[in-house]
Amino acid sequence: MNNDVKRLSDCTAGTHAVIVDVDEGPDAKRIKALGLCSGHAVRIARAGKPFIVDIFNTRVALDPDLARLITVTSCPERCHAS
Repeated sequence: MNNDVKRLSDCTAGTHAVIVDVDEGPDAKRIKALGLCSGHAVRIARAGKPFIVDIFNTRVALDPDLARLITVTSCPERCHAS
């Protein structure tokens, strides 16, 4: 992983990011069903428990364990698809 790529769970509130990948496993289908798929822009509204992300004008709450399964890359604010 380069320095620009990290786990969603490592992001701080206010961070704008683009999802790079979702780890395969039993929770991947559920995460993707929430719209958290590769290429989608998100903004971290709250870091912690629960983790809250803004995506497509919607807020999604995630357990930190699920946030660890999502790899993101940071992006400027203008990339956020709200």
